[in-house]
Amino acid sequence: MAVAAFAQLVVLLDASSMLWLLPDIAEDLGLAAELHWLYTGYALAFGALLLVGGHLADLIGRRTTLLIGLAGFVLTAVAGAMAAGSDALVWSLVLRGVFAALIVPASLGLVTALFTEPDERRKAFGIYSLAGLGGSALTLFIAVPLSLALTWRVSLYVTVLLALVALIGTATLVRDRPGRSPARFDLPGALLSTLGVASLAHGFARAPELGWGAPYAFVSVALGILLLVAFAWQRSKAESPILPAYATGTRDSFGASVALFLTALGLAIVVPLLGAFLTSVGLLPTLSALLLMTGSFLVGSLAVSARLLPRIGARALLLPGLLLAAVGVLLIRLVEDSVSSAVPSMICLSLGLGMAGTVLYSTVTDGIAAHDSGGMAGLVMVNQHVGSELGIALLYGASVTHLAGDNPAIIYGSAGALLGAALLGGLLIKGPARSGAPAEPWSAPTRA
Repeated sequence: MAVAAFAQLVVLLDASSMLWLLPDIAEDLGLAAELHWLYTGYALAFGALLLVGGHLADLIGRRTTLLIGLAGFVLTAVAGAMAAGSDALVWSLVLRGVFAALIVPASLGLVTALFTEPDERRKAFGIYSLAGLGGSALTLFIAVPLSLALTWRVSLYVTVLLALVALIGTATLVRDRPGRSPARFDLPGALLSTLGVASLAHGFARAPELGWGAPYAFVSVALGILLLVAFAWQRSKAESPILPAYATGTRDSFGASVALFLTALGLAIVVPLLGAFLTSVGLLPTLSALLLMTGSFLVGSLAVSARLLPRIGARALLLPGLLLAAVGVLLIRLVEDSVSSAVPSMICLSLGLGMAGTVLYSTVTDGIAAHDSGGMAGLVMVNQHVGSELGIALLYGASVTHLAGDNPAIIYGSAGALLGAALLGGLLIKGPARSGAPAEPWSAPTRA
């Protein structure tokens, strides 16, 4: 389980590092127009193929998919670090996004499939949520110092070393259940989901530049929504769909998905503010803040939610957790240029996210059979990715030169998204999650 979470953290660290390294890359390689595509190409390839990656994990095995993803990730990261021009760098990033789309759903799928006993499952999701929900913020505490202390090429080689550790750990420590049998690849579902997510994310990426009412952006977003609706309809007709209907047919699952979407949106808005703050505080304070936030997150996810979830239920933990995270975001307005001034904000944000993370991942994967865990993981990650891309689009162009900044609307928007996640999640999630897979992991409905 730790290996799965670490593999996902490597992917998140790579994405965070690239955002902060873009100015150095542009200066070194003399990029101008291509700079936009360095991140956009990666994000489009990653998001568009998450459901396909989850489907492959169900067909050929989560461990095998994770190994392929990590091996390809290492090779493409090395190619990126050695790139002499913009074309080679862009293509290395696009391919790295493809392999990252194998790593992330395979990681969550492993946790979902392997931990079926309720107590162990809650603890596993408590640890995994550190990467799945808190990773976008926590990896900044490594990405920002790396970008300040090292060249962009050396920073990429650091990512390569970490990915190699994850690859060796997966090869030597991870075991898996058999994949789906008979193995039938859902080609129509793969095409619809890939094109739908790509079109939606591309529309979000272009909307801030062209305007949300611009025909190009509007058509791209509308086409993405229509393709995803067609994908949802196609699932009921396919012999071996990426994800069967039973997996998403409950009110609790829908509520957890909505809450994860809004939480990802809120974090995407506020995380750049945290990164801007870290550029001014120094290495030792940054590492101290990392330990503080990691410890607070694990207290919320393991000491609070993993223990109390079967006693008081999901709603009683989700509401206060996300409300506390929203308070943490609002407290950013009081932060000055020292880590000590940010302690209340960091504790509230990380403790609240930890409480919510265990609940949300336990609820959204509740009752999922092992042979469908990859597809469900892909759907969960697509949901979070689209939320993040929308958050980035809403943030685009805003000033983040100081953590308190001149744009309080940014902070209020992030806190509002977390508040919406708390309210909608609390309303839709009815009761305590079983926090376990079916007693017999292969007892879910099968397809002919």
